[in-house]
Amino acid sequence: MILLIFGLAVFLRVYRLKTNFYFDSDLADNFINVRTFIESKQIPLIGPSTSHEWLNDSPLAYWILTPIIAFFNFDPISTAYFTAFMGILLIFLSYYVVRKVFSKRMAIIASILMAVSPLWIEYSRAGKYYFLSTISFFLVFLNLVGYIREKRNKNLIWTAFWLGVCISLNYSQLVLIIPVFFTFIRFVKKVKPKQILTSLFVMVLFFVPLILYDTKNNFSMLAKFALWIPYRIAGFFHLHGQNNPTTNSLRMSTESITQMLGASFFSRPEFWIFGVLIFIASIFMLVSDYRSNKRSSAPIFFLILTSFFGIFAMYIHGSAPVNYLMSTFAAPIIIFAYVIATYIKKRSAYFAGLALLIGISWLNFSYQAKNGYYQAQPKIIKDPPFIPYSYLTDIVQTITNDANGRGFSLIRSGPFDNYSLYNAKNYIYLCWYLGNKPQVSSDLVYHIYENTPDKPDNSEDVLLGGDIFLTKYESKCNCSD
Repeated sequence: MILLIFGLAVFLRVYRLKTNFYFDSDLADNFINVRTFIESKQIPLIGPSTSHEWLNDSPLAYWILTPIIAFFNFDPISTAYFTAFMGILLIFLSYYVVRKVFSKRMAIIASILMAVSPLWIEYSRAGKYYFLSTISFFLVFLNLVGYIREKRNKNLIWTAFWLGVCISLNYSQLVLIIPVFFTFIRFVKKVKPKQILTSLFVMVLFFVPLILYDTKNNFSMLAKFALWIPYRIAGFFHLHGQNNPTTNSLRMSTESITQMLGASFFSRPEFWIFGVLIFIASIFMLVSDYRSNKRSSAPIFFLILTSFFGIFAMYIHGSAPVNYLMSTFAAPIIIFAYVIATYIKKRSAYFAGLALLIGISWLNFSYQAKNGYYQAQPKIIKDPPFIPYSYLTDIVQTITNDANGRGFSLIRSGPFDNYSLYNAKNYIYLCWYLGNKPQVSSDLVYHIYENTPDKPDNSEDVLLGGDIFLTKYESKCNCSD
C-alpha cells in the first residue's frame, strides 16, 4: 500500500513541474545570493531576507541550497526538483512517524491524505527553502513524544535540534516552541537541569553564525527582533497605539488560515470552507477523545496546541501569508487521519471513505490540469500571481535576442515593484543564466509590465503584448543586480 501511495505522490509532485513552475523574484534572490557566495568563495553568516527588511533568517537555508544550486549548474529549476524530492520523502517520513506515535492504520490514512493534498503538492513543487521546516516538524513531534514515553535523553536533545532547524529556516515557526513547552511541562514530571541546558545549547547552535554576523552591528538586528515580538503581541491586545489589528489585517489572516485548512483537502477555493469544517469537527472529536486515550494523550495534546497557537499567531502578526503556518501544515492531516482511524471501524464505511477520497483527488487533479500546476499550456494567473516558467524564459529570450549583445537595463512595473530592483530579480537572474546579464545603467532599457493597469506610452517600442507587455526605449536607468 505504501508503495502505491509513494508512486501517486511522485506523479503529483513532478508531473509537468518545469512547465508550470513559478520562478518568482524571492526565489531568484536566493539564487543570486548563492551565486555571489560561490563567486566570492564566502561562507554566509546570514540567511535570506524576510518580509521585514531589517531581519534575515539564519544561514542554514543557504548552506542547504548552495551545493544543490552549484551541482545543477545554477539551473533555476533545481530547487523545485529538490523540494519535490523532499515532498516525496515526507510521505515516507509521515508514515513512519504516525505509525510510531499512533498506529499503522492511521499512518496509511495520513500518508494518503498528504500524498493527494493540494497544499502539500503546491509547496512541494514551489522550490522554496522554508518548505523543509515541515520535515523538522515531524521530527520534533516524533522525538518529543518519544521522550515523554521512554524518557531517553537523546530524544530531548533531538527535539531541540530539530526545533532549532525548523526555526532557523523560518522565524514564523518560533510559535512551535509554545506547544512543545506546554506539552513538555504537562507530561514530563521530572527532568535534570543538565538535560534542559544541553538541549537549549543544541537549539541555539543554529543561530551562532547569525550572532557572529550581528556583532558587527552591535546586535542591532537581534535586539530589534527580540523587542519586535512582545511589541506585536502588545499591539494586538491594544496595549499601545501601533500595530493594532484592523478589519483588513484580520480578514487577510483569516483568508490565509482558510486557505491552509481548505487546501489541505480541496483545490477549488469555493470548497475551502469544507476543509475548515472538517478541521473544526475533527478538533472537537479529538478533544473528546483526549482523556480516554492515555497512550495518545500527549500527541493529541501537542497537535491541538500546535493548531491553536499556529492560527492565533497569524492574527497577532496580521496580514500573514500562508507559509507562516508551515509548522501547522501537518496538524489538519494528522488530526483528520486520527478521526477516520478511530471512528470509522466498519470495512464498508472505510472503503466508502476511500472511494470518496479518490473522487476528491480526481476532482482536484482535474481542476489543476485546467487552472493550476498540471496545465499542458499554462496560463498567466493574476491572483495569486503566477507566471509559468516557460513564459518567463520566452520574455527573457526575447530581450537577449533583441539586445543582440548590447548592454541593457531592466525595469518592471507590477505588484511589489517598490521592492529592491523593481522586484524583477527573476528576470535579472534568467538574463544572466541565459548569457546576457543586465547592467547597472544603460541607454537601452527594457520595461516589463506585469499584472498592472499601467500601459506603455508612445515613446516605447512594444516587443510583446497581451497579459504581459515588454517594451524597450533609450534612456538612463539605475537598476541591476
